[in-house]
Amino acid sequence: MDVFDTLYWRKTKYLLSAIGVWPFQPVSQRRIIGTLVYLIIQSIFICVFLKVAVAWGNLAETLYSIPILVYFSMIQVKITNCHLNIKKAKYLLLQVKKNWESNLEDSEFEILRNDARIHQMIMNVYYSGLICVATVYIILPLMSPILDIFIPLNETRERILPYPAEYFVDIQKHFFFFYPHGAIVTPIALTVLVGFDSLYAGFVQHASSMFTIIGRRLENLAEGNNTKKNLINRDNSLNSVITCVKMHRDILHLWKNITRIIFLYYSVSLFEIGERIRCLWYAMGQVTHLFFLSYVGQKLIDNSQRVNAS
Repeated sequence: MDVFDTLYWRKTKYLLSAIGVWPFQPVSQRRIIGTLVYLIIQSIFICVFLKVAVAWGNLAETLYSIPILVYFSMIQVKITNCHLNIKKAKYLLLQVKKNWESNLEDSEFEILRNDARIHQMIMNVYYSGLICVATVYIILPLMSPILDIFIPLNETRERILPYPAEYFVDIQKHFFFFYPHGAIVTPIALTVLVGFDSLYAGFVQHASSMFTIIGRRLENLAEGNNTKKNLINRDNSLNSVITCVKMHRDILHLWKNITRIIFLYYSVSLFEIGERIRCLWYAMGQVTHLFFLSYVGQKLIDNSQRVNAS
């Protein structure tokens, strides 16, 4: 079975395929899906940008709109980055596949599987958290019309779109016409965000596992060289050291390429009082995102230090 069809990489493959940036997709399919996704994100970006331009001078509305504009700007950066570096991503994925199909020992394969299993659990929590945040974020604007039906007031409650966007029409009258725009964009943008982060985390997790394998090999060599039996097999020890050096070089090269194609971002937002609930969920999503990216990066640093210690 192809390593990318296993449990550890399957979700990443599906997510990237859904937005047209999986390197092994047919070129025509990748172009059609990628263009469609880009245009959808661009459509909301333009509307939010117009909102910022119109609201400029109004501090509350400007502070409400700019973080959303930055968010969709970074989504565009992620998509563009994936398309521009599709060949590099393919090269890195082939390196991952090569490592999984190499002549590793059973214990070393177990390290890869265990780390991948833990990574998958963390990714599931990450997916679930962001999905909950996005769901609440797009459902809350529907509370006003729902309350108008069940708990009506003397006047209609204010309608608020999922995102601050300018359509140059009366939103209060045409709310249900423009609401689907934000509701459709939300899962697409979330797929871009999660898919990109999943690819990044997958690369980091794999590099981290390979550092662990190299570190254990060097530790075993150091322990083995203290025995007379291994003094006789110096050639084998030398070959093992050479193999470890090559593996370490390959993983460093892998990480160098990862850092070239991965862009991280973190947006901080301020909202007016009437939007406190959505502000809370938005902030929770951003904090979850930052924690996830920091965690996988720290894990790589810890495991790479083990090689030096060995």
